[in-house]
Amino acid sequence: MNTLKQHLSLLIPLIAMLFSLQCLLILERTVAKQEQFITQKYAIGITAKKPITFESIQSKIVEAKELSELNPKDSIAKLTKDIKDNSLTNLTQQLPYFYSLSLEYFPNTQRLAAIEAVLKKNPNIIAVDTFSKRHLENYMLLSFIKFSVLTFSIILVIISFMLMLKQIEIWRYANKDKMEIMDILGANVWIRNRSLFKLALIDSFLASFIITLLVFYIASLQITLDTLQSLGFGLNIFQIPFDFIKLFVIAFGSSCFCVVFVILSKARV
Repeated sequence: MNTLKQHLSLLIPLIAMLFSLQCLLILERTVAKQEQFITQKYAIGITAKKPITFESIQSKIVEAKELSELNPKDSIAKLTKDIKDNSLTNLTQQLPYFYSLSLEYFPNTQRLAAIEAVLKKNPNIIAVDTFSKRHLENYMLLSFIKFSVLTFSIILVIISFMLMLKQIEIWRYANKDKMEIMDILGANVWIRNRSLFKLALIDSFLASFIITLLVFYIASLQITLDTLQSLGFGLNIFQIPFDFIKLFVIAFGSSCFCVVFVILSKARV
């Protein structure tokens, strides 16, 4: 019973810490997918008095992915159905050149303003439309979600660390007599505290396994599949084997750090 209590007292903060980290990993993939989707749909409108080339844009804007020329003839034809073809052609020739510039990745607002400034320096470009209001709304929403989850994760990790340190101190105090006997027999400090590392290893594996089972269960729910499908995401945001390894390494590393910290702090006393 005492052994079970010892395990649970470390498992609980470990599970809380790993759960926050798992949520952060899933959110990072979700946000990355959403940024990729927005980037594919997002484009900067350019109006030029003379033809411009993609090379001239790419040499000054590293994010530039593709420059597509827009043909206004079809749009004008819908508004001027009674105009003859030759008149429509003459009207089209008098219009400026319209382009759509797509980017490699999702820029922040500062970088978007810099891109707009660079484009406006081109003497052949008349106007630039970055659709900054819509872009700002999307970017601020993604930034707020990332900031909120990151803040929550940091707070939870700090609290978990404090609980883990306190529990390891309790473990060490409970085995104080045993460690003193091993010290008298000549055992070094690492051998005397071997049981702490063993418990840290077992609990790190159990905590990682529990979080992995929880994620697997959530990913298998029909409501999860329906929600992801409606948002345009797939199950690839759940990378269960890879996440298990990552969480186990983080959990065991954190537990070992707490053990070493307690050992060194008590050795100085």
